[in-house]
Formats: sequence, C-alpha cells, structure tokens
Amino acid sequence: MKSIKTKLMLSVLGIAMLATPALAQRPERQASQQQSQVQAPTANDVIVDGRFIGADPDPNVRLELRRDAYGSSY
Repeated sequence: MKSIKTKLMLSVLGIAMLATPALAQRPERQASQQQSQVQAPTANDVIVDGRFIGADPDPNVRLELRRDAYGSSY
C-alpha cells in the first residue's frame, strides 16, 4: 500500500515540476519600456561628448571627473 502512495506522490511531484516553467508569468513590457527611457540630466551629472561619466554633488569631484574623461587638465 505504501508503494502505491509513494509512486502517486512522486508522479504528482514530477508533473508539478514539469508544469512550473510553463505556468511562469512573463515580465510586463512596461518595465522594459521604462528602462529604455532616457532621464534628463541633473545639475550633479557629468556628461562628456554625450556620454554619462558620473554624478556627484561636490563641484570639485565633478571637475575631476571631467578632467579624467578628457584626459587633460582644464
């Protein structure tokens, strides 16, 4: 009797494991659209040649970021 219950339980478990990927939900498309949107630069952003280099509230750090990006001193 235990053998039948064990086989039945293993069968149910096997079916559940196979069905789980098929029942998984796809991610919403809105999330991927939000990721592709470009945000407006803030006052703390450092952008050189259209590329975002970094951001920092300290103007001295932003200057260093610009210098590093250009490879020369101002």
